[in-house]
Amino acid sequence: MNQKFGRLVAMIVGLSSLHAVLCSGELGKPSLIIPPFALVGDYVYFRCRLPERHGEVIDFTFYSEEANISVEASLQRNEENASITVSAVLRNQGHFMCKAEVHNNTKVTSLVSDRVYFKVVEPIQEVLLTLTLGEFFEGDDLTLHCKVHGGGGISYMWLLDGVELEVTSNPLHIRGLTQRDAGSYACVAISKMEQEVTKKSNNVTVTVREMLSTPQITFTVRKGEDQYFADITCSSDRGSLPANFSLRTYNETSEEVLTRSAGPFLDASFSVLVSLGRSGERAQCWVRDGRSTLKSNALLLEVVPVGGAVHINLEYDIGHNFEVVGVTLRCVVEHGTHPIYHWYLNDSSMPVEAGEEFYRLSDDGRFLTLLNVHTPTSYRCKAMDMFDTSSNVSSTQFLIDQDVLKNHIPTEVAALVLGCSLLLVVLLTACCIYGAKYSKRQPPEKIQLNWCDSESDAGENEELAQDDYEEDLDLVRAANMDEEEEADVDSLEDWIGTE
Repeated sequence: MNQKFGRLVAMIVGLSSLHAVLCSGELGKPSLIIPPFALVGDYVYFRCRLPERHGEVIDFTFYSEEANISVEASLQRNEENASITVSAVLRNQGHFMCKAEVHNNTKVTSLVSDRVYFKVVEPIQEVLLTLTLGEFFEGDDLTLHCKVHGGGGISYMWLLDGVELEVTSNPLHIRGLTQRDAGSYACVAISKMEQEVTKKSNNVTVTVREMLSTPQITFTVRKGEDQYFADITCSSDRGSLPANFSLRTYNETSEEVLTRSAGPFLDASFSVLVSLGRSGERAQCWVRDGRSTLKSNALLLEVVPVGGAVHINLEYDIGHNFEVVGVTLRCVVEHGTHPIYHWYLNDSSMPVEAGEEFYRLSDDGRFLTLLNVHTPTSYRCKAMDMFDTSSNVSSTQFLIDQDVLKNHIPTEVAALVLGCSLLLVVLLTACCIYGAKYSKRQPPEKIQLNWCDSESDAGENEELAQDDYEEDLDLVRAANMDEEEEADVDSLEDWIGTE
């Protein structure tokens, strides 16, 4: 009884639905439900659904003009939706629609769903990092391209020596390269589909070369069997290898250029013949690194043997209250371009290494700093050529006694005190001259003239000037009267004495 009742209800519902469809003349617009994308090789379901269930059989057609595909499916009575299975291949990518119509009934209008795009995505096959330039210098611009084959919805991450950079754009642009930008670069492609898939590129090493600094040129002299050579060194304090140095030697009549590759440091050495006493030869260094060319100052290749008088100059190290805490002896030779020096204490040789606790010598031996002074002691220095020590010239003995170590006012302080004293004297003298010149009263005639010439002054100034003038005349009369009285007294006394 219950089964018969259920069948009766279903029949009534179906008939009512069919009656509604037949009366309305249309099924309602279907909806196409498909995933937005799928990876190549996957299988996905396309579903087409009507707004309401129907008791009749509905035929559906899934099709895409772009993919050139058409698949039919049927919706049985009281089913919610019809579906088909589609293989995710590149040729099936495109816009899809579904059309619904009543089975074997052309009186009911068929409707078509909205277009829905189906994207077929290839997995990330390869990530390749490429450079726009091969060699970089400081200040250049760098551009790195990250090329991704396959994948979809790609975003990028950049790595420098394995550390993530705060850049997500592709390509990567860096302006004004510095040494901090050098290293190994890589990009990571991130495909965000149903799950995040990442793939790293190859590594690309970026080397940033330092810009060269202006080269420096120095030389020493070396003696051969019967000739002398200038060993010239060209060097730069800053820059990157590879670099080439060239030496240009020239005089008024000739010129020669030699070239060497620098390495392992930024320097190169050259040897040229020189003659003692001649000063016409000059040398200049050039350095090139493929980007820039720089040159040094010209250096005169003058070689003068040691000769003439040798003197010892004394310099003080002054402490608190002008106390002498140390002295430095400087050896000065009259002639010689490449001298070296040797010192003697009481005619005993003073080795460089042996006296670190008592004295210090400069690299060339010219300066002798006494750390622990014992008096009285005598010192002597000997000068010789760096390239030939067979001949030398020596100074006389220089005595260090207690008088030398007394408190000593530095020359600079003495000069400052003397200068201040002279300035004070000049100022005092000027003040005295100025006071003597303007403290004298002007003569009446000049006062009268100045008073007459100042007619444009205020009346008050004229009255003051007139009063001063009258006072001056009274003083003059009084002085004349005193002189006359004194003269009369003197005459009277002389007269009395005569009597």
